[in-house]
Amino acid sequence: MKKLKWRKLLVILALLGPAMAMFIGLTVYPFIKNLIWSTTFFVLYKPTSQYVSAGLENYKDILFGIEFWNSVESSLVIVFGALAIECFIGLGVALVLNERFRGRGILRTLFIIPMGVMPIVAGVVWKLMLFPGGSLISDILVKMRLASGQLDFWGDVRLARLSVMAADIWGWTPFVGLILLAGLQAIPSELYDAAQVDGASQLQRFTHVTAPLLKYAIIVALMFRGMDLLRLFDTVYMMTQGGPGYATEVISFFIYRKGFSEFGVGYAAATSVIVFVVIFVIAQITVRKSGIAA
Repeated sequence: MKKLKWRKLLVILALLGPAMAMFIGLTVYPFIKNLIWSTTFFVLYKPTSQYVSAGLENYKDILFGIEFWNSVESSLVIVFGALAIECFIGLGVALVLNERFRGRGILRTLFIIPMGVMPIVAGVVWKLMLFPGGSLISDILVKMRLASGQLDFWGDVRLARLSVMAADIWGWTPFVGLILLAGLQAIPSELYDAAQVDGASQLQRFTHVTAPLLKYAIIVALMFRGMDLLRLFDTVYMMTQGGPGYATEVISFFIYRKGFSEFGVGYAAATSVIVFVVIFVIAQITVRKSGIAA
C-alpha cells in the first residue's frame, strides 16, 4: 500500500512539477521580486541601488504626484469609452449571429478575424490610416462631408483618445461578441416559445427573457475586457507614444516610461503593485456583488 501511495505521489509530481515550476518561475518569483523592488530606490543604470531601501517613499510619491493621476484619468476615459462601445456592438452582433440564416458560419468566421491580428500590428495599420496629412480615414470623412479638411488625429486630445479606442474596439469587440453569443445560446428556446405564446413582442422578449439571463455573460465580458484594457500598452506604444502631451498615456505606458525611459525601476514597480491591487479588488467586488461566485 505504501509503495502504491508513493507511486501515485511520484506520478502527480511528475505531471504537475513542470507546470508548477513554470508558474513559480514566471509568475510567483517575478511578483515577489517586483514587490521587493517597489520598496527600494532601484535605478536601472545603478544595479547596487536595488539594495537601497526606500520604505513606502515610492508609494507616497505616486499617490501624491500629478503624473500618476493624469495616467489614471487617461486610462479611465479610454477604458469606459471602449467598454461601452464594445459591449453595445458585441451584443448587437451576437444577437444577429444567434439567428439562423444562410452564411452564418462564414459571417462568424469573418467576425473573429480581428482577434487573430497582433495588437502591435493592428497599431501600425491604424497609425498609417490615421497619419496626419493625407490619412485614409480623413479622406473618407471629407468625402462623406463629415469633416471639412484633414484631421490631426495625433495633435488633438479628443481625436487621439478616440483613435486608440477605435483600434481597441476593432480588435476586441469580437471577444465580447463571442462571450455574449455563448450566453445567448445557453438560453433555452422554450422560454422564447412560451413568451411568444403569451403574446410578448420582440422587445418584451429581449427585456424580460434575454437581458436577465444574459446578465452574467455581460458581467464576465466586461470584467475580462476591463482588466485587459487597464493593461493596454501595445496600441498606445505603436500609435501615440502617450501623446499629444500625456493625453493617451495610460497606466501601463506610464509604468513603461518610468521604468525604461527614466530608469526608475523602483517607482515603476510600486506603480504596478498599486495597479495590481486595484484590479484585484475591483474583480473581487464585481464577482461577489454579481453573484457569479455563488
